[in-house]
Formats: sequence, structure tokens, C-alpha cells
Amino acid sequence: HICISKSSDCGRNAMAGRVRAAFQELSPKRDGLVPWSRLEDFFHKLEVEPKAIKVCQFLVDDYGIIDTSKLFAWLYDDMALDYEEGLRLHYGVPASRWCVTRADFGQFLEEVMQRHEDGRIQNRPDPRTEEPNPFHDDMDIGPNMHAVNLDVIKPRTALAGGMSWALMLNPEGLHSDFFFVTHSWKEGVYEFSIKAQ
Repeated sequence: HICISKSSDCGRNAMAGRVRAAFQELSPKRDGLVPWSRLEDFFHKLEVEPKAIKVCQFLVDDYGIIDTSKLFAWLYDDMALDYEEGLRLHYGVPASRWCVTRADFGQFLEEVMQRHEDGRIQNRPDPRTEEPNPFHDDMDIGPNMHAVNLDVIKPRTALAGGMSWALMLNPEGLHSDFFFVTHSWKEGVYEFSIKAQ
């Protein structure tokens, strides 16, 4: 077994070399870049604790690749991650309490509208059709959730510590009855807000 814990109990120095070699072996070009699916399979074979695997997944880029040099530095060189506060909240607060209030949602919508009005939500082409969203500037439909996530949610939550929008606003979670609301990623944010309210 290879221990990937930050704890000193697993013989850090002895394991560090083995872990580095294993990461290089998994890298197709031996450059330390590994497809996440390949590294995840590797961790499952080693019976790594699921929570530890989830933590590692935060280093995966938008193309499904993980730079194992960063993972190694975090595990063995005490490198701090920008989103350690987010990880702490996600593992410390039960998922049933990751909620927003109606007022929180209204505030979120105001921020989206302001960014949209300022031209800070891009109308990116759909990767399958290569066509932009025809309803991006329609105030009854609006930017789709992909665009809102990339240009509103991710930048704000990254600055706050990498937690979800709900935990950014309510770090201890909410203790109350709630409704679960879901959406389509292609759905316009204004269309969603009308249906949700």
C-alpha cells in the first residue's frame, strides 16, 4: 500500500519517493500530468479512503488532468491549497445543510444581472454546435448555467476559499426545512429564477 496521508504516521520520508515514482509511472508522457480517471483508478486499487480521493480531485483541471507535482507538494511539502478553507467546510458541514435562503438567491441573481449588464458574462459557443447561446441577452432567459458558473460562481467562490456558493454565504450551513431545486446546465439563469420563485 502507498499512503497518501499528510500525517507523519505513515513514514513520510520513506513513502515520498515511492509516491513520486508511482505518479511519474502513471503519467503517459512522464511529465507528471495524469488523467484524473487513471489516478482515481490507481487510488481505488490501493483502497485509499474515499474522502482523501475527493480532496485530490480538487486539483483536477478543466480538461480532466491532474498535475501530480502539485498533489505531491501538498502531500509532502506542506504546500497550502487556495481552497483549503472550502475543503474544511465541505467535510465539516453535512451536505443536508448546504443551502441558501430566498434572500440569498435574490442577492445571487442581483450579482448575476450586474455582471451580465457590465459584459462580464461571456457568451461562449456550445462545444458541440459551436453556436453561441441565442438567448444570452434575453432578459426572460439569459446566460446559461455554464456561463454563470464560469464567470460568476467560480471566481467569487475561489476568492472566498473554494467552497460552494451556499457555504460561502452560510459557513455553518442552514438548519431548517428547505426545498430542493434543480436546473439544466443549458437553462437560462433568468428563466430558472422565474420558475424557482
